[in-house]
Amino acid sequence: AAGRKRPRAAPVPFDAPRTKLRQALRRWESAKDSRSMPDEIPVIEPAEVSALLRKHACVLVDVRDDGAEQACPDVARLPFIQLVSEPEVVVPQVAKLHADGRKLVLCSQNSERFGKCGLLGTMLLDVFGFDESRVFRMAGGFVRWREFVEGDPVLHAQEELARALARKGEEEARAEAAKAELSEWEEALRRSGDPLLSGACGGAAQAAAHLAELAPRLLALGVEESLKAMLAVAARKRVEERGAWDAVVLEELGKRFSSKLGALRAAHRELAESVASHDAVVEAALTKLAAARDRAAAAAPAPDADAP
Repeated sequence: AAGRKRPRAAPVPFDAPRTKLRQALRRWESAKDSRSMPDEIPVIEPAEVSALLRKHACVLVDVRDDGAEQACPDVARLPFIQLVSEPEVVVPQVAKLHADGRKLVLCSQNSERFGKCGLLGTMLLDVFGFDESRVFRMAGGFVRWREFVEGDPVLHAQEELARALARKGEEEARAEAAKAELSEWEEALRRSGDPLLSGACGGAAQAAAHLAELAPRLLALGVEESLKAMLAVAARKRVEERGAWDAVVLEELGKRFSSKLGALRAAHRELAESVASHDAVVEAALTKLAAARDRAAAAAPAPDADAP
């Protein structure tokens, strides 16, 4: 019967090895008479979820397969199929949700009575020791939730803002990575490339050390083995000892470095411009959210002056 209390085994530790995690899930699957039932996971309506979200009191958890369309950017991902088949991969997310402390609203596509959200909810209770008071399933799943969001201007604007912030964050991360890569190449050129090209190495041993330090860069530049061999010869010579062929070899290295740095600078510049454009999108989303909240406040019934 729904709501019946069942004794549960000790929860499996989140840091348990792969074998122990899979054994715990197999025991849960075989314990058909003692495990919780999917329809025992309480159902919560979208309107109540919205109220909880406004108070930052719950987390939406998408239990659909990885290929399913993402509902909104701040939804936690915990695919049911992956938890069953690869628990060691997603158990860090389970541990994060357990430590969060807020209510969890599990969402499948339509939230069938014995669907994925209910099944995953029973696993959280029986296998990982989540408190029953924290685990819910969304009434109507993401289908109902999308209908509710589209009909709520404030919630819809909040979602647009969250999406804009997520995209901006992604671009900022890409821009930072591009900046770091550019800095690494510039430093490699300054520290080892320039001394080789200018003949300021101070001897054959130092020239060999510079070439060794540049080896990963030469590989990335696609420098051929034959050119590497010629570089090794030319770089060891003092400037006054270098002939016309040495100059050609070193000039080719300089051109390849220049081309690489030019491409990296262009990529970083493009990403910086993209971040700036995302700033504008975020500002527009903030303005839209503020307007939606103002309209909602204006439409709210005035408090009853005679109420105690």
